[in-house]
Amino acid sequence: MLETVATLAGFTLPLPLPDGTIPDVSRVCPYTGAVFIGDAKQSEHPQNPTTLGRLERYMRWLSRRRPNAVPDFFCVCHPLHHRERWLPVLELLAETASVA
Repeated sequence: MLETVATLAGFTLPLPLPDGTIPDVSRVCPYTGAVFIGDAKQSEHPQNPTTLGRLERYMRWLSRRRPNAVPDFFCVCHPLHHRERWLPVLELLAETASVA
């Protein structure tokens, strides 16, 4: 699903991250230079320190790209019934990484 969203939004070129981490989807838009990073969390939970560390690294990498003329996108897919657990964690990570 994340690959489809990225492609339909114009993020068509693969983008390897410089630190070697591999999100489920990392793409760049060839027209704007904007970046899309997406990660699915079907089996991971927001209290897992390894998961949080990886998501924070993605966000910090995005924050170092700023200031950009175009916005980058960070997408986390998780089960709908876990939204109350994921939302505050993602907001805190974004604030910590200065991408909020």
